[in-house]
Amino acid sequence: MIDTTLLLERLGARFGHDLSVEPEGDIGHVAIRVPGLPPPDGFRLILSSGWRSMEAVFSPDPFASRLMKTLCSDDPQRRKEFAALASTFGAVGVTSSVRVDEKSVDPNSLPEGPWSKVEISCIRLTDKSDEQGDAERVASASLALVLALLPVERESVEISPLAQGLPEGALVRLAVNRYERSPSNRAAAIAVHGAYCHACGFDFSAFYGMLGDGFIEVHHRVPVSSLGEGYVIDPSQDLVPLCANCHQMVHREDPPISPEDLRGLLVTRGVIR
Repeated sequence: MIDTTLLLERLGARFGHDLSVEPEGDIGHVAIRVPGLPPPDGFRLILSSGWRSMEAVFSPDPFASRLMKTLCSDDPQRRKEFAALASTFGAVGVTSSVRVDEKSVDPNSLPEGPWSKVEISCIRLTDKSDEQGDAERVASASLALVLALLPVERESVEISPLAQGLPEGALVRLAVNRYERSPSNRAAAIAVHGAYCHACGFDFSAFYGMLGDGFIEVHHRVPVSSLGEGYVIDPSQDLVPLCANCHQMVHREDPPISPEDLRGLLVTRGVIR
């Protein structure tokens, strides 16, 4: 049995979007919506549990013409990011498939628009030992792929008081990292690496319980400001989860300290093993 309240909280923390559940007629189905996109301009993620599988299917509203027009944009950067994300989630056991106008298409080469209908499905084979975790994995993959094709409004940048001691250059890089971070890439990085700090090992969920569940910052190994135009992030190689303190510390140097080197420093000092 899927705990939908817990699922919405974890997805909301991961993507930075409020989500809600609407009633579904079929038993075993869960329909997730973004409240800020009401019908007919929004979409649903329909979760369903099969005999040995968990699946999330992206379903646009029947008359979401503006949404469809945006999804089939010929922006090459969005399409490259979509393909990279499909590959990243595939590496952790979530298989993505796409149907455009009733035809199966390769996630690596989406057809040119316009599209009248699209379906994005993310499925994971499972033995039902972790139904809650499987639901979170497929829903995360599905929402990440959808957001990769949609322009996401960037949030304003705020530097926390902990950052006041950073060198000026590091502050600029940290601001760029926060400003340009993609919620899709963040979700993929957490799916691959886990929601704990890869320098000190801190787990917000273990320490704070539900309040900290799924909370973690994601660090760009190469500062966004130095990436060339058109660069496609590989969440498994380019991103790594860090706690807020360690994220600040790696940016104390220019270029940033690697998370591995910071972990080595903590081991040398006897702070962690």
